[in-house]
Amino acid sequence: MTKSTTKPKVRLRDIAEKAEISISAVSMALADHPGIGEQTKQRVRQLSREMGYRGTRVRPESGNGSEKQTYRFGFLLLGARLEDEVVSGCLHGLTTSAATSGDRIEITAIEDASDPHQVARRALEYAKDLDGLLLMGMVGRELLTRLEESNVPSVVLGHAMVDPGPLKLKNTLVITSDEIAMGLLAAAKLIERGHTRIGFLCEHLIKGLAHSHWLAGYAWAHAAAKLPTEPALAHTSGGSAAAEHAAEAFARLDAPPTAFVVPDARVAARFLEAMARRGCKVRDTDIVIGSQVHLVKRYHIEQYPLILEDLNQLAGVAVRELRLLCQQGPRPRLSELLVPFVHRNLPEPPSGVGGSSEPVRTGQTT
Repeated sequence: MTKSTTKPKVRLRDIAEKAEISISAVSMALADHPGIGEQTKQRVRQLSREMGYRGTRVRPESGNGSEKQTYRFGFLLLGARLEDEVVSGCLHGLTTSAATSGDRIEITAIEDASDPHQVARRALEYAKDLDGLLLMGMVGRELLTRLEESNVPSVVLGHAMVDPGPLKLKNTLVITSDEIAMGLLAAAKLIERGHTRIGFLCEHLIKGLAHSHWLAGYAWAHAAAKLPTEPALAHTSGGSAAAEHAAEAFARLDAPPTAFVVPDARVAARFLEAMARRGCKVRDTDIVIGSQVHLVKRYHIEQYPLILEDLNQLAGVAVRELRLLCQQGPRPRLSELLVPFVHRNLPEPPSGVGGSSEPVRTGQTT
């Protein structure tokens, strides 16, 4: 019998191990991303040549001798920086999932997404040499429409800025966690504790994206409990200073909130610090924080009630579904696929008949 001389496929993770850097850094280096130093790029390119990395090609399917297509995908971030912690976590999941299936992901960003025409033009230019696109950020109607017209297989991670259903997309799928259910669960648990004035805060509120869905769920929980939602209890702007501004704004209210829903770990950590400086430590049972698994330890919030997106799971589903789009072509499909979320330490109703939560008010020392 003649012994096979076929060499095993070189994957991004093989280069990453050799170069002693992350898989996402290898992908960004091969895509000539400006965030990667020139010395690292040269090292990665040299290793890719020496190791025989080829990107998109047909490779044997394990065990049965059949062939399996591998793909060259692009990751396009809109309206944000690749260095953002949430984006970095998602990129890690994407590059790991793609490496497992033998696919390659090239990474870029359009940080200024204010002009929909320019965004669509640049996205189509970027996609012309790729098998499909993974999109994240400020994905709007014009971009989705142009990608659909151009038959570019696309997957949006997180929500688009427009409901994709009425667009009747056949070549695009939105994959997300159910942020409305997350916001509803967070507020409902606090209402069960006896809270009737619950603050909500985030850095930005962009229509159609995650925090707007959290706020919708928060409002639904209040409606179900027949509680009003007061505009003064929702602080949804201020950027990196949002937590400090919210603490100040809540302190000025005649009846400050007694509990809080915060759908971002970074904002929550800053807000807890701002409250502590004012002599008011927020109890574990009086706040619910939205986060991602990889940010929990970084911001030291393990002990708080958490509702978590699993970005690794979301990324794995995204790569799988984009492969299916490439293999099967345009076809009628669900426009949105929800990935399960998880929760930890959610507050329970107080024990005993007629028990109440003794809420902490802004400016009150515990």
